[in-house]
Amino acid sequence: IDDWDESPLNSAAMWALFTFATECADSVKVAWCIAKLRQLSLVKSDYGPGGEHASIHAGKAARLLQEVTDQQRAKNARVDVRYISLDLFGFMFPII
Repeated sequence: IDDWDESPLNSAAMWALFTFATECADSVKVAWCIAKLRQLSLVKSDYGPGGEHASIHAGKAARLLQEVTDQQRAKNARVDVRYISLDLFGFMFPII
């Protein structure tokens, strides 16, 4: 992945990034996905009332994805995203 500073992705890509990264063994690609989610969390939308929700969810998705991939690497096994979401946020994250 050559250019980490490219423009932010559309918020519709959150689920695809999240799913890809949880299935990917390449730590560089996983880091890129997390970086893109974090980048999306900084975007200020001008789509009217509620437009900021995508950026709010992207920040939480990045945090959750980081924890999920860290735990999967540490355990060398899949983990249940729902339980990690409950631990981090106290609820099932809406992206799941």
